Amino acid sequence: MTWMEMIELRTTEKNRGVLEEELETWIRGVDAPRAQMTCRVFRRSYVETDYCVQILHDSAEVKSHGSRLGLLMASTLRAHGLVSHRIWIPLEHKP
Repeated sequence: MTWMEMIELRTTEKNRGVLEEELETWIRGVDAPRAQMTCRVFRRSYVETDYCVQILHDSAEVKSHGSRLGLLMASTLRAHGLVSHRIWIPLEHKP
């Protein structure tokens, strides 16, 4: 099953360059060939200080409080601003 972590961040104008470099470092680490997850970063279209990190996990076990990576990332990103960390599971469709 695939499950998802969403980490949303609202930061300030002054630290965006440092933040974006840090996010790139996280992404390179996650995209290792053995990782059972995919990570993507988005920036909000009209609010340049809002970011969203999406971590897709390909595992049967859903960690209701988040993965080790997600928890560490959320904790680290708090130094840059307000953080929201949520876990999403797929909606099961009945035929």
